[in-house]
Amino acid sequence: MELRSNFFDLIVGNSFLMWVSRARAVEECHRVLKPGGKFLFPCKSMGKNPFLALYRHRQSMQARESLVSRITLPELSGLASRFSAAQWEQFYRSRHFYIHLQCVSQRAGILRRIIRSVHFVDMGILRLFPKSRHHAWVSVVEFTK
Repeated sequence: MELRSNFFDLIVGNSFLMWVSRARAVEECHRVLKPGGKFLFPCKSMGKNPFLALYRHRQSMQARESLVSRITLPELSGLASRFSAAQWEQFYRSRHFYIHLQCVSQRAGILRRIIRSVHFVDMGILRLFPKSRHHAWVSVVEFTK
């Protein structure tokens, strides 16, 4: 980027790391962040999630999936090493089980209540069983310089 170093307090990127060279992108974000600045990026499904691999195996998704590179937990740890702190939160562990209902349901109000309830249960599962985090649909990562 043609920006001076230590320029931003906050950088937010939405799922862009699966489309670019992650090491170069993270290095450049680190360069332009001010000390104490944060780099936030949500990413849909970490690599190696068996449930989401089935979802992405559909014919309509295969062309897109051949273009992306999903981030993995070990790679995330490596990228975090440049920063003073790293955190990540996961959301929608069970989303892959009910996403198709959203497309076919004609009872949107009932479905919203069910989804809210499942989301509440999901958050409890993620807290109680931290090893299930890699099965989440969405992860939000925060690096602090």
